Amino acid sequence: MASVRGNSVYQGVYGALRTLLHLTAAVQFGYGIYYDYNYVQFPTSEPEMRIHHPWGGKFKYLTFLDAIIQALYYIVSLVNDFVGTNELTPKKPPAVRRFKDWLMATLAFPVAINVGVTFWTLYAIDRELVFPKVLDPVFPR
Repeated sequence: MASVRGNSVYQGVYGALRTLLHLTAAVQFGYGIYYDYNYVQFPTSEPEMRIHHPWGGKFKYLTFLDAIIQALYYIVSLVNDFVGTNELTPKKPPAVRRFKDWLMATLAFPVAINVGVTFWTLYAIDRELVFPKVLDPVFPR
């Protein structure tokens, strides 16, 4: 009987931490998207930055799209924490759980890995390829 109580306490603490993580990540990604979209502006006075044509705006950049995908994933995960199930192998998972698993397997994980590995590989080779010095005033260190 003690192991059952210990297991349920563990599941309760783990569930609360998981929900807190999903809430924190959803808020962080949501605010990051809001701030980047509304307040971060590229300088247009430099000749190197004139390639940033307004068509597509920030939605043409994979990093911005990845942030949107991550925010969506964490929002769906948060909804799943409240109305879905987080069992390891449920017999019949609810629709929100199936959508969360599909989103993670098809978009969230592959795009995040692609963005992260590509960015840091190019950054290690030559910083100017992904983060020109012209942008230093826009994103201070």
